[in-house]
Amino acid sequence: MTTVSTSAFYDRSALAMGDLRARAEALQSSIGSGERLARSSDDPVAASRLRGLMRAEGHASIDTANANLANADLTLADGALSEITDAIIR
Repeated sequence: MTTVSTSAFYDRSALAMGDLRARAEALQSSIGSGERLARSSDDPVAASRLRGLMRAEGHASIDTANANLANADLTLADGALSEITDAIIR
């Protein structure tokens, strides 16, 4: 049979309560901010997926900008060819 001193029992209980309080504060902080991840170490898999999604979003915005530029170039080329066609017809 193991004997545990009263002070050791209360110290261990106080440490456990401190850990629970820290976890509760972290959860409250994530609820208040609306973000599940405060640090990458909170959920490494979700953090990795989030970084991948952010990269994909960045690439998508670059692709959209490039498509808009190509569309503008094609519109200018269409206008120029239309003017040339009109000039040849006249």
